Amino acid sequence: MRNLRHFCTILGIFFVLYYTPATAQSTVGGTGIYFEETFFPEFVDKFDPTLIDAANPNGPNDTGLGFNTNTTLGYAIVNTWLIGFTYSYKSISTERSASGTIEGLKTDLTETKLGATVGWLGTNARLLATFFLSGNKKYHEKYFDSTGAITTDRTYTNKKISGFQLTAGYSFNVFSSFSIGPSLVYTIANYAKQTMVNSVAPPYSNLATKAGGSELKPMISMLFRW
Repeated sequence: MRNLRHFCTILGIFFVLYYTPATAQSTVGGTGIYFEETFFPEFVDKFDPTLIDAANPNGPNDTGLGFNTNTTLGYAIVNTWLIGFTYSYKSISTERSASGTIEGLKTDLTETKLGATVGWLGTNARLLATFFLSGNKKYHEKYFDSTGAITTDRTYTNKKISGFQLTAGYSFNVFSSFSIGPSLVYTIANYAKQTMVNSVAPPYSNLATKAGGSELKPMISMLFRW
């Protein structure tokens, strides 16, 4: 909820600064096909204070790289209203080396979401809302000791998504049908079903947990209208 409050606060400032009566009409394209690609890289460099021993008084760091993308395809009605669909994809991989009594760890996270999108399109500002129809989230973690032997190998799969995504953006015209600019994206996604497979110590199990959460991210958007 704190992320949502932050989003609403920034959104209020956003409209106070940028909304004018002129925003009733868009200067990028007109009635017709609307395509938006929103993306941002994600860098991971985190420290777990519980992973400390005599050989590693500062503890090892988990490092990695990933990216987030939101692809929207729709139809702009009378220059102002948008209806369409959004496909979201996230991929993040991290790694931590093994040292002493501290196990190494490799993780891979992938998440896909598809939802129906409606939105308001102003001269440069826009506000989109996406309601998720389908999606899944997979998290794979593999622990290994200093000899390289795998001690734990688990894969979690989350299904039956519910939630929504809000995007507030402001774009700068490059050409008559193309613009680019920053966006602020708030996402809340919960999953009603989670399964786990442990390849080192079977069997397969169903976990009675509602996996999910919310996040607030700044991103970059490219918009095409024709």
